[in-house]
Amino acid sequence: MDVLIRAGGLVGLEAELERTFECQYPHATWHSENFTLFRHEPGSIRLCWGCDNLVRDQFTQELAGIARKNLVSWLISVIRSRLGFNEDHVLTIPELCWWLVINDLSHVIPETLARKAMRLPEVRHQSVMKESDLQPDFAATELVQKKILALKVDTETPESFMLRPKRRRWVNESWTRWVKSQPCVCCNKPADDPHHLIGHGQGGMGTKRMTCLCCRLQSAITMSCTLTPWHLRRSTAHSWSCCFDFWIVRWQLRAGIVENA
Repeated sequence: MDVLIRAGGLVGLEAELERTFECQYPHATWHSENFTLFRHEPGSIRLCWGCDNLVRDQFTQELAGIARKNLVSWLISVIRSRLGFNEDHVLTIPELCWWLVINDLSHVIPETLARKAMRLPEVRHQSVMKESDLQPDFAATELVQKKILALKVDTETPESFMLRPKRRRWVNESWTRWVKSQPCVCCNKPADDPHHLIGHGQGGMGTKRMTCLCCRLQSAITMSCTLTPWHLRRSTAHSWSCCFDFWIVRWQLRAGIVENA
């Protein structure tokens, strides 16, 4: 029943049968031009009006076989279509098991089918055998139902649905602790929290480069940017100029030309 519901239910089966205009009852000598659907366990049968009057309220093994054939053919076509195959493709056992697994229907896979899909040896029990020959083993259905990794998808943040979407800031504590433990790239003194080079073309979301700077040099670079006029701060030439000045100061500090206060 779970497989039938996931495939579309009896409504989907009957919608497929309505595309055919051929009576499926084989014991009638005359068939009407009008057709209807006759529900019989475990599915439905396509009948003409004349045959529908003959078999109405009857439940036989022959009618059940016709209904089962319709149901199986329709399920195979639905599974094959949802897996992306054309009508000429022959559905295999691993493909059938895969469709059941991705639709959370692994509990309906029988033991024999699961062993074939996982290429496990067939268990053969003889009529007479010793108790010592019995070796307990895990059932193949348990291996199929066991989840290797349970994934949980984070919900969308409210900021992403704003008129101007804004993503939440991603912070990696282990990365920031490592950057903080590194020496300053200019004066080799203990660095502070990792800083962004604000105003130097590094303002894109998720594109900021972190630099190991002490508080004094970070404040100096930030102040030099804020004192620059707005139209120059947005220019590419100014960004390259600030970067060049930054590396000049670093070289002078390391060469001893400029003393570190």
